[in-house]
This record gives sequence, structure tokens and C-alpha cells, in this order.
Amino acid sequence: MDVSQLRQAFLGSSTAYEKAEKLSKRWTYDTVTAVERFYEDQSAQAFDQGETKTVWDREEPSPKDGILTLHIIPIGSMLDQTSLPIEELEGKHGVFCPLVAMGCEGKINLKGVQYFLGNRDVNVYTQLHRFGAVEVVAEQLVWQRDGGRELLGRKINQELKDKLPGYLKGMRELGASPPLFIKMQLSRVKNSTLETGSPNAYYTHGEPEFVGRSIELPGIVLTDYPDAAKINVIGKELLDPLWNAYGRARCSYFDDEGVWLDSI
Repeated sequence: MDVSQLRQAFLGSSTAYEKAEKLSKRWTYDTVTAVERFYEDQSAQAFDQGETKTVWDREEPSPKDGILTLHIIPIGSMLDQTSLPIEELEGKHGVFCPLVAMGCEGKINLKGVQYFLGNRDVNVYTQLHRFGAVEVVAEQLVWQRDGGRELLGRKINQELKDKLPGYLKGMRELGASPPLFIKMQLSRVKNSTLETGSPNAYYTHGEPEFVGRSIELPGIVLTDYPDAAKINVIGKELLDPLWNAYGRARCSYFDDEGVWLDSI
């Protein structure tokens, strides 16, 4: 085997994917912890300022509920310890705009460049790492409806459909080396139902609830960057298990041929 073949064999080993999975788990843990601490600090500041209503006194769900983390890790670049110049990571606002954001600002940090929602009172950002990985964070995706808690499935579908292709295209243009490991998790979603946008699927007390604290979706491994048709497959592999967690056979935003549909 030549050097290229040896490298591909190593990339195909379970050890490489396990390393990416552990990295994703660590990022998710750090994110959820940081969001919880962020709102705890806000509540403490409000109390110190004499406010009688703080984040802890508001109706459920709390602003810190419904945290989405999405990670796209280029395993080749991770193993090669690639470090892209900061200049190449800057100015990518349109490509790496965060989920649930119409626009964003950018700032350099130790990890690389972060593109974040201008409202500093929320934790919505895309962290572009120096080795080309993309770490996406959105929050407040659990809302209240009719006295219950509802995960905004329709919003999640549309945001992923609109922005996931751009994230992958941006990584490819940066030269981040595949294979790619994709992982998504929804945290702080306990006792929520799934809002799908269908007139017959709004919250009712008989609708299935997810009773756990978080939904860790299966990881996806891509050997190379996908074409347009493969994007549909990736979206379905991400969203079908999420719909399964709420008692549905498949995501309602794909037709019988597997074409990804807009939220209505």
C-alpha cells in the first residue's frame, strides 16, 4: 500500500470515527453547560438589580430550553491536524450564517472564527474551527402552546434545508478533508411534543411527548462531499430519527421519492 492508501485505510478505521464522536460529545456538553450558565448569570444580575421577575419566574418553557447542536467534522483534517489561516476563515458571513438567523456578525477567537446573531442576549452562532469543522448552535427551540411544551420541528426542518448545503459547500471551498462526520442533538427538550406545521398536527394533550432530557441523533459518515441529490439523503437521515423520537414513522418534509420539501 502506498501512502495515500495507508491514509485512507486509517481514515476508515473505527478509531477515527470514535475520535470524532467524542469530540462532538464534548462540544455538546460544553455548549449546554455554557447556555445554562449564561441564563443563570442573567437571572442573578436581574435579582441584584431588584427585578421581581427573572428567567426563573417565567412560564415554562425556559429560554434555555430547546438547544440544538449540529457538528460537521472533517475527519481527514482532524487527523492531519490541519490549521487554516484565520484570513481564510474570515468574511464567510453568508456561507456560515447560524441557524434561525437572517444575518450575523463575525469575530476571531481562539478556535477560529465565530459567526453569531447580533442579539447578544441569545446563544445562536456558528463556530468555524481552524481545521475546517463547523459547530452550529441554536437555542429557544422549545416554545409553549396550550399549556404544553413544543419543539419547533417545522423551523428546524426549514433552517437545515436552507443552510446545511451552504455549510458543506463552504467547508469544501476551504479544503477541509473528508471523510465527514455529522452529528446533531437536541438538548433540554424534556416532556415536549413536536410542532410540525401540519393543520392536523398541532399540540394536543394526546400527542406523543418525548420524556427524556435530550435527543442524541445517530451520527452520519460521508466519505466525500455530497452532490445535490445526496443532500436530500443527509437531511432525511438527520430528521427521520427526530420524528421517530416523537412517535412518527418518518419526517413529514420528504416526499415518497425522498425529495426534501420546504416547511409549510
